[in-house]
Amino acid sequence: LKASQPHRTRTAFAGPTRERGTSAPYAMAPRVRRSSTAAPVCLAAFAATLVASTASRWLLFCGSPSTAARTAVVARSAGFDGAPAPARKKAKVALSEEQLRADHGDAWTLVDSVLRGNKAESPEAIMRARFTAVKYKDAAFLAATEIDENADRKQRTESWKQVLGLVEKDPIQNLLSFGGESDIESLKSVRSFQIVSTLDDDVEFKIACSNGKVLHEKSTFKKDAKWGYVYTGESEFGKWESA
Repeated sequence: LKASQPHRTRTAFAGPTRERGTSAPYAMAPRVRRSSTAAPVCLAAFAATLVASTASRWLLFCGSPSTAARTAVVARSAGFDGAPAPARKKAKVALSEEQLRADHGDAWTLVDSVLRGNKAESPEAIMRARFTAVKYKDAAFLAATEIDENADRKQRTESWKQVLGLVEKDPIQNLLSFGGESDIESLKSVRSFQIVSTLDDDVEFKIACSNGKVLHEKSTFKKDAKWGYVYTGESEFGKWESA
């Protein structure tokens, strides 16, 4: 289950990425250095105009805050005025037992444990947690629990955001798909999850999507110090079927 997987058959979470060694679609022409005494003057004038324009927009929409007011704001935010600095809280999606049981039955505790920050006790546990991440659109979790030597974690997160419909599709990918949706984009809306079999580090599963397509895949996992197990990026097979 992977958002991008070049050089092999696309599987559950596979998506198009650029291949290594490919050249950019265009190259920059060599610069011709020109000497001009007027250049520094023009740049200085442009910078002055830009600063003046920015300042005028600030005054137009926000007014001109006094120095004392700005100092007070900085002091409060840093906790220097006697009051503690405001704590930043991350929004988390709390899933109930009922929600997890609906997708995983009696195995819901495997997912609940991972969501609470514990290591996955088996490949099945992390695969179930990854399905839950797909359903509730947690691109960061999906990127963190997989391996891809061709993309770093940030790139994987962005790929997952596109697959899950959290951001607009990359223009190049949109062009290659002729403006339509690829199979992997069926994961934007999923209905159910089924474990077909587990053997050693392999998990065979099916994901039924709302559009009637079913992802049938057998993937390999490996032990990980942080997550317990992670998806290796390798799948014995991955295919899309009709419900």
